[in-house]
Amino acid sequence: MSLPILLDEFDAIKYYCEELSDAHKAFTIAYLSKYYSNKQIRDALGIKNNYTVSQFKTAGLKLTDDELELWDKNSNQISLGHIRAIVKYNESERDSILRDILSKKLSVRHIESLAKRREENSADIDRYEREMALQLGYAIKIKYDPNKKVGSLTLPFYSYENLEDIANKLGYKSDEYY
Repeated sequence: MSLPILLDEFDAIKYYCEELSDAHKAFTIAYLSKYYSNKQIRDALGIKNNYTVSQFKTAGLKLTDDELELWDKNSNQISLGHIRAIVKYNESERDSILRDILSKKLSVRHIESLAKRREENSADIDRYEREMALQLGYAIKIKYDPNKKVGSLTLPFYSYENLEDIANKLGYKSDEYY
Protein backbone atom coordinates (compact mmCIF):
# COMPACT_ATOMS: atom_id res chain seq x y z
CA MET A 1 0.00 0.00 0.00
CA SER A 2 1.59 3.28 -1.06
CA LEU A 3 1.36 6.54 0.86
CA PRO A 4 -1.86 8.47 0.27
CA ILE A 5 -2.32 11.88 -1.28
CA LEU A 6 -3.99 13.93 1.42
CA LEU A 7 -5.88 16.97 0.18
CA ASP A 8 -6.32 18.75 3.50
CA GLU A 9 -6.37 18.21 7.26
CA PHE A 10 -9.96 16.92 7.18
CA ASP A 11 -9.00 14.32 4.59
CA ALA A 12 -6.06 13.29 6.84
CA ILE A 13 -8.33 12.91 9.90
CA LYS A 14 -10.78 10.80 7.89
CA TYR A 15 -7.90 8.68 6.54
CA TYR A 16 -6.49 8.14 10.05
CA CYS A 17 -9.80 6.61 11.15
CA GLU A 18 -9.16 3.69 8.80
CA GLU A 19 -7.12 0.66 9.86
CA LEU A 20 -3.57 1.96 9.35
CA SER A 21 -0.05 0.64 9.73
CA ASP A 22 2.35 2.57 11.96
CA ALA A 23 4.08 3.99 8.88
CA HIS A 24 0.80 5.42 7.61
CA LYS A 25 0.00 6.79 11.06
CA ALA A 26 3.38 8.53 11.10
CA PHE A 27 2.81 9.96 7.62
CA THR A 28 -0.69 11.21 8.53
CA ILE A 29 0.33 12.73 11.86
CA ALA A 30 3.29 14.49 10.23
CA TYR A 31 0.87 15.88 7.63
CA LEU A 32 -1.51 17.09 10.35
CA SER A 33 1.36 18.77 12.20
CA LYS A 34 1.35 21.42 9.46
CA TYR A 35 -2.09 22.51 10.67
CA TYR A 36 -2.41 21.49 14.31
CA SER A 37 -0.48 21.36 17.57
CA ASN A 38 0.24 17.97 19.15
CA LYS A 39 -2.68 18.42 21.55
CA GLN A 40 -5.06 19.27 18.72
CA ILE A 41 -3.87 16.19 16.80
CA ARG A 42 -4.42 14.02 19.87
CA ASP A 43 -7.93 15.39 20.31
CA ALA A 44 -8.85 15.10 16.61
CA LEU A 45 -7.60 11.52 16.32
CA GLY A 46 -8.59 10.27 19.77
CA ILE A 47 -5.02 9.51 20.83
CA LYS A 48 -4.55 9.33 24.61
CA ASN A 49 -0.80 9.84 25.06
CA ASN A 50 1.39 12.82 24.19
CA TYR A 51 4.37 10.61 23.39
CA THR A 52 2.41 8.65 20.79
CA VAL A 53 1.82 11.78 18.72
CA SER A 54 5.42 12.95 19.25
CA GLN A 55 6.94 9.63 18.18
CA PHE A 56 4.79 9.25 15.07
CA LYS A 57 5.25 12.91 14.17
CA THR A 58 9.04 12.66 14.44
CA ALA A 59 9.08 9.50 12.33
CA GLY A 60 6.78 11.02 9.71
CA LEU A 61 8.77 14.24 9.47
CA LYS A 62 12.25 12.68 9.41
CA LEU A 63 11.77 9.62 7.20
CA THR A 64 11.60 9.92 3.44
CA ASP A 65 8.59 8.57 1.56
CA ASP A 66 10.70 5.60 0.41
CA GLU A 67 11.70 4.83 4.00
CA LEU A 68 8.08 5.09 5.14
CA GLU A 69 7.03 2.69 2.39
CA LEU A 70 9.81 0.24 3.28
CA TRP A 71 8.63 0.37 6.91
CA ASP A 72 5.03 -0.12 5.81
CA LYS A 73 5.85 -3.14 3.61
CA ASN A 74 7.91 -4.72 6.40
CA SER A 75 5.93 -3.70 9.48
CA ASN A 76 6.21 -7.23 10.87
CA GLN A 77 10.03 -6.79 11.06
CA ILE A 78 10.45 -3.02 11.54
CA SER A 79 8.72 -1.61 14.60
CA LEU A 80 8.17 1.92 15.86
CA GLY A 81 10.98 1.17 18.34
CA HIS A 82 13.38 0.58 15.44
CA ILE A 83 12.21 3.78 13.79
CA ARG A 84 12.68 5.85 16.97
CA ALA A 85 16.35 4.81 16.99
CA ILE A 86 16.82 5.17 13.22
CA VAL A 87 15.59 8.77 12.98
CA LYS A 88 18.68 9.83 14.95
CA TYR A 89 20.77 9.00 11.87
CA ASN A 90 21.07 11.14 8.77
CA GLU A 91 19.25 10.10 5.62
CA SER A 92 22.30 8.58 3.93
CA GLU A 93 22.79 6.13 6.81
CA ARG A 94 19.15 5.19 7.45
CA ASP A 95 18.55 3.15 4.30
CA SER A 96 21.39 0.74 5.02
CA ILE A 97 20.29 0.39 8.65
CA LEU A 98 16.71 -0.38 7.60
CA ARG A 99 17.99 -3.00 5.17
CA ASP A 100 20.25 -4.47 7.89
CA ILE A 101 17.23 -4.78 10.17
CA LEU A 102 15.48 -6.78 7.46
CA SER A 103 18.40 -8.97 6.40
CA LYS A 104 20.03 -9.52 9.79
CA LYS A 105 16.85 -9.34 11.89
CA LEU A 106 18.41 -6.75 14.23
CA SER A 107 16.56 -6.04 17.47
CA VAL A 108 15.40 -2.64 18.65
CA ARG A 109 17.89 -2.87 21.50
CA HIS A 110 20.75 -3.45 19.05
CA ILE A 111 19.75 -0.43 16.93
CA GLU A 112 19.40 1.73 20.06
CA SER A 113 22.87 0.69 21.25
CA LEU A 114 24.34 1.61 17.85
CA ALA A 115 22.64 5.00 18.01
CA LYS A 116 23.89 5.56 21.55
CA ARG A 117 27.49 4.68 20.59
CA ARG A 118 27.18 7.04 17.63
CA GLU A 119 26.03 9.88 19.92
CA GLU A 120 28.95 9.18 22.26
CA ASN A 121 31.33 9.29 19.28
CA SER A 122 29.81 12.60 18.23
CA ALA A 123 30.45 14.00 21.69
CA ASP A 124 34.04 12.78 21.52
CA ILE A 125 34.52 14.33 18.08
CA ASP A 126 33.10 17.65 19.31
CA ARG A 127 35.48 17.55 22.27
CA TYR A 128 38.45 16.88 19.99
CA GLU A 129 37.45 19.80 17.77
CA ARG A 130 37.22 22.18 20.75
CA GLU A 131 40.41 21.03 22.45
CA MET A 132 42.49 20.99 19.28
CA ALA A 133 41.19 24.42 18.26
CA LEU A 134 42.17 25.79 21.65
CA GLN A 135 45.61 24.19 21.41
CA LEU A 136 46.33 25.41 17.88
CA GLY A 137 44.42 28.67 17.96
CA TYR A 138 42.63 27.81 14.69
CA ALA A 139 39.20 26.43 13.93
CA ILE A 140 39.24 22.71 13.21
CA LYS A 141 36.58 20.58 11.57
CA ILE A 142 36.53 16.82 12.06
CA LYS A 143 34.34 14.52 9.98
CA TYR A 144 34.08 10.96 11.19
CA ASP A 145 32.13 8.01 9.85
CA PRO A 146 31.69 5.59 12.77
CA ASN A 147 30.43 2.85 10.45
CA LYS A 148 33.59 2.84 8.32
CA LYS A 149 35.82 4.07 11.18
CA VAL A 150 37.47 6.67 8.95
CA GLY A 151 37.47 10.44 8.97
CA SER A 152 39.16 13.62 7.98
CA LEU A 153 40.55 16.64 9.77
CA THR A 154 40.31 20.09 8.17
CA LEU A 155 42.43 23.06 9.25
CA PRO A 156 41.47 26.11 7.20
CA PHE A 157 44.02 28.90 6.77
CA TYR A 158 43.77 32.25 5.04
CA SER A 159 47.33 33.22 4.29
CA TYR A 160 50.75 31.69 3.86
CA GLU A 161 51.64 33.05 7.29
CA ASN A 162 48.67 31.17 8.78
CA LEU A 163 49.93 27.99 7.12
CA GLU A 164 53.44 28.48 8.52
CA ASP A 165 52.02 29.16 11.99
CA ILE A 166 49.91 25.98 11.89
CA ALA A 167 52.88 23.96 10.59
CA ASN A 168 55.11 25.29 13.40
CA LYS A 169 52.49 24.47 16.05
CA LEU A 170 52.30 20.93 14.66
CA GLY A 171 56.08 20.60 14.95
CA TYR A 172 57.06 21.17 11.35
CA LYS A 173 59.98 23.61 11.02
CA SER A 174 60.11 24.88 7.45
CA ASP A 175 63.58 26.42 7.87
CA GLU A 176 65.00 22.93 8.48
CA TYR A 177 63.96 21.81 4.99
CA TYR A 178 65.07 24.82 2.91
